[in-house]
Amino acid sequence: GSGMSGLTDQIKGDLNFAADKTQWMGWQTDSLDIQIAFAEATMLDGLTLSLLENHGAWIFIPQSVQVFQGGRLLGAYTYSVPEAAKPARFQFVDIPVEPGTYKELTVRLHATPLPTWHPGADQDQAGWMFIDELIPLLKN
Repeated sequence: GSGMSGLTDQIKGDLNFAADKTQWMGWQTDSLDIQIAFAEATMLDGLTLSLLENHGAWIFIPQSVQVFQGGRLLGAYTYSVPEAAKPARFQFVDIPVEPGTYKELTVRLHATPLPTWHPGADQDQAGWMFIDELIPLLKN
């Protein structure tokens, strides 16, 4: 991808991630922390993650996402492990957070283990997580 700034540039990645390598950021790890530092204190009541799901390419929606401030859990999202392969698609995940004004947040993603039906399941590794945007939801 284009680096961490690509997560807030408001430019959507292509469904064919291999043809558009500038927008998607991908990780193949069990868990990942993304630190967000706002230029000024910002009123929020949620975050939206723009994700890619492409089971044939081993890309899965994170199994869970948690949002913290200073170690305090503000909100969470859990995704059920798919029972069968799905076609490639975009997925927007809304994570409600405790309404408030925040200067810094940590977004923790936990990867989905490859399901038993997946051809790579016997390799004991997590699926990829692909993100192209992280959008703060501003409190009205």
